[in-house]
Amino acid sequence: MIAKWRHDNPDGLQGRTFLCSNPATETLLTVRELYQLPYRTTEGFGKWTFGLMQLDLKIPDYTSLCKRAAKLNFSFDLKKKKGKINVSMSSLTVPA
Repeated sequence: MIAKWRHDNPDGLQGRTFLCSNPATETLLTVRELYQLPYRTTEGFGKWTFGLMQLDLKIPDYTSLCKRAAKLNFSFDLKKKKGKINVSMSSLTVPA
């Protein structure tokens, strides 16, 4: 995911370019839903996590996350689930 974090913005388009790819945005939105965080807190959580990992990658601001969630039609409503939810995460090694 780290290798595909940045968005490949095509040349020649008007307006501001995206910082993060769609899968990166979906990853942040998944964290948001799992921990039931507001968008601003999700932004801070992402920056804090990348700071711990010493990664120089950008995290979109909370407004961008909200707008991208609407455009991606991202839906991950945990309120509909009943019972336990299994969360799987893999470890990664970050080069120093």
